[in-house]
Amino acid sequence: MGDTYTVCGSWHADCPDKWRICIVYSYETGKEVDRYTEYKPNPACNGNGGGNGGGNGGYCSILGDTLIETYLGCPICYTTRIVGGAYYSSCVEVYRSKLADAKKDICLQQDGVWDGTTCHFEEPPECYADQDCPTGYVCEGGRCVSAPPPVGIPTTTTINAPDTVGVNEKFNISGILYQTESSVPTPGQPINLSYNGTSLGTATTGIDGDYLKQASIPTEGVHTLKAEFIAAEGYAASSNTTRMGVGVPLTQIPYIAIASIVTGLAIAHLPKR
Repeated sequence: MGDTYTVCGSWHADCPDKWRICIVYSYETGKEVDRYTEYKPNPACNGNGGGNGGGNGGYCSILGDTLIETYLGCPICYTTRIVGGAYYSSCVEVYRSKLADAKKDICLQQDGVWDGTTCHFEEPPECYADQDCPTGYVCEGGRCVSAPPPVGIPTTTTINAPDTVGVNEKFNISGILYQTESSVPTPGQPINLSYNGTSLGTATTGIDGDYLKQASIPTEGVHTLKAEFIAAEGYAASSNTTRMGVGVPLTQIPYIAIASIVTGLAIAHLPKR
């Protein structure tokens, strides 16, 4: 390709293979001229998706073990096969008898600072949605950042949409708004919907806390859809995201967020759950 250079993102744990995005730039123009995905076997998968996990790294490497949670992109699983231990993470080969100790090892192996309960980073970890971040953090701009203190009753907003649609094809976005601790639905509240920061309008939750909005997207690509509830009437704000392929298969073109050439490549992809 002539005078070019390649910038690759970090490896992401998936099964059966780990993967990363590489982008080729022109020295002369500084513009992207090509991109490709590199794959390599993930030994943590052991040829199966085991446990009850799924999605990003949501696999337990031994069939029958139980996924506890995904922490900093690494699945933490419960097992009875480790003598003197109960939890392990196949992502970074951590084996610990206490959940907090497993999280600490994951944190340290990702160059974080562990304060006893939370992992802190000079460079925030990459993420796709809030659930990819440790407790006390939320996902913003593809990075985990400290979550603001809740104001009012904590809420949870869910979002559902098709994996793939055509350009300008109409589709439905749906979800539920409910009180996090009691699971009581929250009716009569506005849910702001958007893709990649572009508004798709607003839906209002019904008596069961559910909402429904028909929308369409005019541009081809893999887009991030967001449902956001703005704090109101004694309820704390909440939001959630999902990905959709418009005119392209969702599973073939991962979503990436590219920072400036000076700062390199920031990957904000995590496979759809």
